[in-house]
Amino acid sequence: RFLASRVCSKVPVKAKAHESSALEVKAKRLAATVPESLRASLLELLRQGRKIDAIKTYASATHEDLVTSRRVVELVASESR
Repeated sequence: RFLASRVCSKVPVKAKAHESSALEVKAKRLAATVPESLRASLLELLRQGRKIDAIKTYASATHEDLVTSRRVVELVASESR
């Protein structure tokens, strides 16, 4: 007896253009206003190669979501180069 199985297709979910641009605007605003003590902590973690810890530190300190926190940390890192 043959049992037919149905394959569940995964449809990629893409953020709408306005959502990603809104995130970028918010992240740039937040990156520009990171307190110096937090900025120093983030840069030290990044210098040690601990990017995930830097993202978690920012998220914990600011109560931002991880997606926004990741982008802010990336912007802080790029500003320091």
